[in-house]
Amino acid sequence: MNQDNLARANKQVGVLIGLRGLTFERYVDLIDIGFGSGGLQHTLRLFGYFRIRDDEAILVANSEIRSPSSIALSRPTFSYSTFIWDSPGENCFDEWVSLNSSLLESLEVIDTQVNSIGDLSVFLSHDIIIEVFIDSVVEECWRVYKTEGDSPHFIMDGNGSGFILE
Repeated sequence: MNQDNLARANKQVGVLIGLRGLTFERYVDLIDIGFGSGGLQHTLRLFGYFRIRDDEAILVANSEIRSPSSIALSRPTFSYSTFIWDSPGENCFDEWVSLNSSLLESLEVIDTQVNSIGDLSVFLSHDIIIEVFIDSVVEECWRVYKTEGDSPHFIMDGNGSGFILE
């Protein structure tokens, strides 16, 4: 990615800095992370590989979307052959979001950074980091946009060349 595109990408994700409170929505394996509460809200949409970590461990990653939750595993009738991972609440990702809702509501975006290939890091309070990885050469990997209204979307594709979709 050239320096102009890198600067534009970092400016676009910089709108998240200072926003407090995170919400998560999952649509099959597409994740929307909402930032902010009240009138100023933005969404980060994830299409590929991501992880949420702190300084000591990975807290949750996209792989957990297809893994059964502890609730699903505890059912006497549970079977991997009939496990439906995209049913709400049935996978480890949904379980993690549910168990950590009060923490997520308290988090604030401290900084954001896009690197030269388009990977995104969102640095949060409590030393938590959301890392989004470019995982395709041609497909869209992530986007950020104002949640309400018809605002432009900033899209990062697999070439690491972010662009604005009006």
